Amino acid sequence: NCSFKGILEDFIDSIDAIEVLNTNIFKKDNQKALKFAKKHNLAFIASSDAHSPEFVGRGYLEIPGDQLSVQQIFQQIKNKNVRIIGRETNILGKGKNKNPSKTIPST
Repeated sequence: NCSFKGILEDFIDSIDAIEVLNTNIFKKDNQKALKFAKKHNLAFIASSDAHSPEFVGRGYLEIPGDQLSVQQIFQQIKNKNVRIIGRETNILGKGKNKNPSKTIPST
């Protein structure tokens, strides 16, 4: 269980999006975040959370459009017009991960 769950629910109206793919944590933790986001109809985001070069770009947010402003990017996220792409780190945290990338549509 997430120790912040009660706190998050107290502030749900202030949360724009939840990170549902962090490539530096285990799959079950990402699944908890995804379940929470869906339960509360929140937008999704992703990150590599890279602590070394080989992990950069393992998780990212794909947003349609060219040369978007910061405001447009935020709006696309809030409108759930994004795709989460990436994969979790394997249990040993090695750069070579046999788990294929996955895509999570935000709708």
